[in-house]
Amino acid sequence: MKTAIFSKIESVSFRRLVWIIPVVFLIHELEEWNIMDWYERFYTEMPASTDFSVRIWLLAISIIAFILTGAALLFKNTGVTAYLMVPLIAFTLANGLQHLYWLFLFGAYDPGVIFGGFVGVPAGIYVIWRAVKEKLVRPWYPVIFIPYLLHIMTGTVEAGNTLSPSIRSIHELMIKVVAML
Repeated sequence: MKTAIFSKIESVSFRRLVWIIPVVFLIHELEEWNIMDWYERFYTEMPASTDFSVRIWLLAISIIAFILTGAALLFKNTGVTAYLMVPLIAFTLANGLQHLYWLFLFGAYDPGVIFGGFVGVPAGIYVIWRAVKEKLVRPWYPVIFIPYLLHIMTGTVEAGNTLSPSIRSIHELMIKVVAML
């Protein structure tokens, strides 16, 4: 038996539903606003990141998520929108899974785990499930992103208490961006 809230969520059109991805991602990035203290507490071999360089990334990636979602919605065909959203969702799922892993690795709250892991992961899975259920994407399409998720998580696990290669490269890029400002 479906609950009233689940029935209400199911009644939301897919085109409206996809907005949950950049909205939850933005809240997730805001949850990370003061993540430098956490990095300094749990990580060794940190690059010369600053609150400012990290916050530029948090804002930039949030804006990019909204732009990509808006661009996907420019297509009148909802199937095209769904196909374009799955890679963005895979990116947010990877980050949410990283946060869940860090929670268990360090045994402490990590900024971003609530909206990245506990809210973002289920939201992303639900949007993908709806895309498959509504036959907007072929069932195999989301599956092709599993190697990407495994790659990100393998790098995260192997990194231990140092930054994974993907996150280190983001930090190094943002340090360069700040130097240019």
